[in-house]
Amino acid sequence: SSSSSVPGAQSHFAQPGSSPEGGGEMDIQIEYDLEALLVSYQEPPVQEISPEVQKELSDVLDSLQPQMGGGGLSEESVDKATMWLECQQSTVKEIALGIRKTLSSISDDRHRLNILAMVNGALRSSGSSAALRQSFRPFLLWILRSVYWKPEEDPGGGVR
Repeated sequence: SSSSSVPGAQSHFAQPGSSPEGGGEMDIQIEYDLEALLVSYQEPPVQEISPEVQKELSDVLDSLQPQMGGGGLSEESVDKATMWLECQQSTVKEIALGIRKTLSSISDDRHRLNILAMVNGALRSSGSSAALRQSFRPFLLWILRSVYWKPEEDPGGGVR
């Protein structure tokens, strides 16, 4: 048994050749201490978002919705949304929370990925501020979780 880089996780390595097929492959099993993981990755507290910020964020996120008929979204649309996000220094924490809340209610995979592309673009941009990155940090795990799990499949019971 050895330690994993994830708090609360332990890796167990079975002996080579112990797989049911006997192919000599190493079997790795990871066990998680759920309480330690929950403490390490607590969901940020839910706060109210001002109606003005919510309206503006909704408009930007709606612009990232895939076009009807299967048409893709242009890079220009994602770039515009990314630039908007980079300019929102005074309300960036509210926006991060709003994105987190909104993603959990969007069922279209492409729409959720477009929003994630916007966040990724803003965080990776050379023009992004430390304040932007710091404001998003507590929400990133939860934003990624919302993109990975469809709301109806979320094993966390849809905790929002």
